[in-house]
Amino acid sequence: MDKEIKKYNHLTEKDRIFLRVMLERHYSKNKIAEILGVHRSTIYRELRRNSFKHWRYDINIYFCKPASPYQKGAVENGNGVIRAELPRNYDIAKLKQKHISRLIDEINNRPLKCLGYKTPLEIFQQFIIK
Repeated sequence: MDKEIKKYNHLTEKDRIFLRVMLERHYSKNKIAEILGVHRSTIYRELRRNSFKHWRYDINIYFCKPASPYQKGAVENGNGVIRAELPRNYDIAKLKQKHISRLIDEINNRPLKCLGYKTPLEIFQQFIIK
């Protein structure tokens, strides 16, 4: 099949889903690249990205559309916690590690309704223990 190979660019969400399905069916990365009509380096780059590192842990990965904060509510909630602590135009380069650690602890130890009023830290620890 003489399919023209596209220059490298990021895969679409549909392509990423296809990639995951084909990997689960034990297709080679080279064969997947051929089917998608992309260079094999595109597939390898996509697999090196964070989105594919956690498949072995059976975690669902969702890709948000750019400039769509409503699709990533937890992130925006975390940003709100940080904004409550820091003024909008605050130079974060001036932050000391102690202050950063306190902010991280506050976010990770805040009970969330979506987690059954458990903290993200508790959920993470349960996941690691399994």
